[in-house]
Amino acid sequence: MKTAILLIICLGSLSPLLPGQDESELTSHQRVAEDLLISTNSHQIGEQMSELMFQAMFAELGKDGDRELVMKMKQECVAWSAKVFKWEEIRMDMIKIYTDAFTEDELRELIAFYTSGVGRKSINLMPELMQKGAMVGQKRALLYQDELRQRIEDVMAEHLEAADDGKAEKPEAAE
Repeated sequence: MKTAILLIICLGSLSPLLPGQDESELTSHQRVAEDLLISTNSHQIGEQMSELMFQAMFAELGKDGDRELVMKMKQECVAWSAKVFKWEEIRMDMIKIYTDAFTEDELRELIAFYTSGVGRKSINLMPELMQKGAMVGQKRALLYQDELRQRIEDVMAEHLEAADDGKAEKPEAAE
């Protein structure tokens, strides 16, 4: 689930367009990056990842709580995500991410892979694989959450103790 959240945060990168630059004036590098994004169904994968993320997030709440309320909350989150992360509005940001990370030739190699049989299969399975991976992470975290809680409590106690010691050692200001 943390991976999906990080993906959503990453979508907020700066646009490669200068103020007033027309999107029809894409460079060759930008066009190839857009071709990759289209060939990998990035806009659909983002929607699927959002749906899966909220599904996993609200699954636990639905077990013990009001299922109708949980379903409404999930629907609101999905609707919010669809509004905030509209493909048309983040398209140029995503192109910039890929043009910053890959050369034009590398993007062409990625397109060749993702348009191959195994590449298409990886695209189709990615949301499911990400969800399964998130579930593994969630189960492991739940298994060891008491240990993590204790570690955090220990750090906080040490910090508070050190802060209290520092106050006791400071001389009072004379008035």
